[in-house]
Amino acid sequence: MHQGLKVIENSVNRHLLPRISSADAFSPMFRDALMSAQPHADSNIPLAALLRDYCAEYEIWPDNIAACLALLRTGWCMLHTGSPVFMMGYSVTRQRFIASADTETPDGWTGLTESIATLLLLLLASEEHDLPEHVDAWGVIRFRDLALFEFQAQDETTAARYRNYLIGNRSDLDEYEQRCARSFARIRDYMR
Repeated sequence: MHQGLKVIENSVNRHLLPRISSADAFSPMFRDALMSAQPHADSNIPLAALLRDYCAEYEIWPDNIAACLALLRTGWCMLHTGSPVFMMGYSVTRQRFIASADTETPDGWTGLTESIATLLLLLLASEEHDLPEHVDAWGVIRFRDLALFEFQAQDETTAARYRNYLIGNRSDLDEYEQRCARSFARIRDYMR
């Protein structure tokens, strides 16, 4: 096996496999999501090999996914401001994740297991390569109370817009941004 693949395989075994439940490991939905990006993959391939190949193909480092999950578990919300807008948070009281794509929280995206949260982050990382894994990364938010939150972003315009989302100052938002604001607030409320 190529040295690079061996490193990724070790990282998959250490950082990803422990986060994926056996129920999800054999779920057609879980496997199909990964295999849709790898149409050549054998449907009977072991999950570790499927994850290894997926990470290698999209240049994803499994420890980046693990670091992002750890960040979420400490109360930070991840915000990807690309297209679509993607948000993910974690509720300590429910011990479940929540995610939103663009202006919607699709059915089944509330009360996510760590397995499914891992899958969503893998899919996002296939587009982005690097996900936020520390609090001074762009698009990372920590909700502190009903209105205040900490926000780090390289783009101050983006930071200002999302601050306005949370404090309820929405008079200058267009229809799309109004829907994003509602989605943003839904994640905040779930995380409390």
